[in-house]
Amino acid sequence: MKFYSEDNVLRLEAEKLHYILPLKRNSSLIDYSKIQKGDRMALNGYFMLEKRAVWYYSYKLKEGELNGKTVIIFIDERLKAEEEKDYLSRIKKVDDKSLETFFKNQYHLGTIAVITDLGELAERIYSLLKSRGDIERMFDTFKNVLNADRTYMSDDYQMEGWMFINFIFLIFYYKIDSILE
Repeated sequence: MKFYSEDNVLRLEAEKLHYILPLKRNSSLIDYSKIQKGDRMALNGYFMLEKRAVWYYSYKLKEGELNGKTVIIFIDERLKAEEEKDYLSRIKKVDDKSLETFFKNQYHLGTIAVITDLGELAERIYSLLKSRGDIERMFDTFKNVLNADRTYMSDDYQMEGWMFINFIFLIFYYKIDSILE
């Protein structure tokens, strides 16, 4: 479940599971009007992340099955600069991209929008969302570096031992990786 769908939200709620689901940038649930105005006073605030400000604003949905759910839009200027550079460099290389399309979508660049039922602060929501990438990297390391995605264990004791050893190797791997960085 990578992106939002109303069915996903309803299933999660039926199971009484909390969620933070990324929204596609063209989602009708996202209101970009505050970004288009360019007035940061209209936003809810910002928080510092890796020595840069991440601005955000949020609102509650008022219609249908999603009534009361919160949409949060994060605006990351560093991400925006990277995406703008990438997009504009592709215009020169690929004929089907145009400057007109860039101007139409410029307010989407650098944004990350989510829908959530958590009543947490925006900074906490962003942190939880970003930690998902760390978890995916851990599973990728588990699978591709440690080759630990298969087990041939025949009983619970062997399985617990196998899991423990792989967990220890994963800790060592990340300690070595952090030292080398």
